[in-house]
Amino acid sequence: MMRGAGLVAAVAAAGAAGALLRLAAGQILDEESMRFPWTTFAINIAGSGLLGMLVGTVRARRAADWVMPVLGTGLLGSFTTLSAVMLAAAPSLLGDPSLGAGQISPPGAPEMLAYLLISILFGTAAAGFGITLGGAVFGCAAMDCEDQPEAAASDPAWPEALDTGSLPEVKG
Repeated sequence: MMRGAGLVAAVAAAGAAGALLRLAAGQILDEESMRFPWTTFAINIAGSGLLGMLVGTVRARRAADWVMPVLGTGLLGSFTTLSAVMLAAAPSLLGDPSLGAGQISPPGAPEMLAYLLISILFGTAAAGFGITLGGAVFGCAAMDCEDQPEAAASDPAWPEALDTGSLPEVKG
């Protein structure tokens, strides 16, 4: 079981890895010449789906205590960031093209408001799909998670805690 400083270090390392993955994706698909921030949009939708899949998988099969903080918060949290969305939207929403991240022709405020709205809608849909896929792949398609391993089945708080939105308390 990973606790304390070891867990913090693991989350930090995973966060650094997620940020580097995002940077690499941004280098491959450069947004400077794009009128719409397609790279940021694609990264955030993919990351939302992966985070949903991680949640669905952890829900279906009880994972080690470090899995959600390290892979969810650290890796995928730094891979998908609201700050990147806001950096892409700032020039249009604030009316100052000098705030842009090097965009040649930043979109106007209506386009960026539409971008923010579709990012929320598609991100939520991707997360929902990921939760369903993660659960289905690992034997929890009905989302009742009755086929849990022995260790998870012996913990009466496990399935109910996820249904109420609160995870079991981490001891340590």
